[in-house]
Amino acid sequence: MKKLITLCMLMWAVTASAQQLTTPPSGDNQKSKVTQFIGPVEVSIAYSSPDVHGPNGEDRTGKIWGEVAHFGFIDQGFGPSKAAPWRAGANENTVFSVSHDVKIEGKELKAGTYGLFLAVAKEGPYTWIFSKNSSSWGSYFYDPKEDALRVDVMPLEAPYKEWLTFGFEDRLPSSAKAYLRWEKKRIPFTIEVANINEVYVSKMRDDLRSSIGFKQENWLTAAQFCAQHKINLEEALKWVDQSVSNPFIGVENFNTYQTRAAIYRAMDKITEANAQMDKAIKDPSATVQDIHQYGRA
Repeated sequence: MKKLITLCMLMWAVTASAQQLTTPPSGDNQKSKVTQFIGPVEVSIAYSSPDVHGPNGEDRTGKIWGEVAHFGFIDQGFGPSKAAPWRAGANENTVFSVSHDVKIEGKELKAGTYGLFLAVAKEGPYTWIFSKNSSSWGSYFYDPKEDALRVDVMPLEAPYKEWLTFGFEDRLPSSAKAYLRWEKKRIPFTIEVANINEVYVSKMRDDLRSSIGFKQENWLTAAQFCAQHKINLEEALKWVDQSVSNPFIGVENFNTYQTRAAIYRAMDKITEANAQMDKAIKDPSATVQDIHQYGRA
């Protein structure tokens, strides 16, 4: 028994020693995180946010770009990297995470978590670097062999910003533009989900396996989405059938017939679509409004 207690205490001590004491951030560069959804796709950037006025109060206006955010790739005098880009923040790696495959400035990037760096240029485009190493401190351990992606973008002039800030703008159904703003510059990059409707269908498929699948209308909504966008049509028909055959919630009615008709129409199977609509308007669940709208279509 004593040995067991000793072992438990030792395990607790090891676990406790692995925890980190909470102290103020180095250089008072507060941690920040910004998240944006592009449909079901989650994108986040976690970073430490330095200000133009340094920790000692020094006004570094005009000295950010090219000095604090150094030009190109340099030997920082510490760590194995002899040609490191700017860390695009302060302290630990700036971290870019994305839940699904996307395109950055038209180039493919797999779902995952990446260290985000920026190579600043005296003239011309800056280079965003997405590194497979996302857990190091700064860019002291940067290795170009770990690059997952590089994209070039033009820096833009912007109103003064004291604190380094990441954000999102130009938010559309399948894309958004991320940007870094600091002092008087803004450096953007575009994130695009090339197959957004397929991503929605994949998420719906997973959702229908949860408690969401206990409501008939959810099966029909998923099937109607497929019909509207002319994708995943064979499975969409099965979803309609599931909405009918599910115990307790399944029922054949105007909506199920109409949804099948929409799917067949998306398949260019007009005869089958018309047959389903004939059943729909004859079903007791069809309302006067349902029949009126069908007649106007």
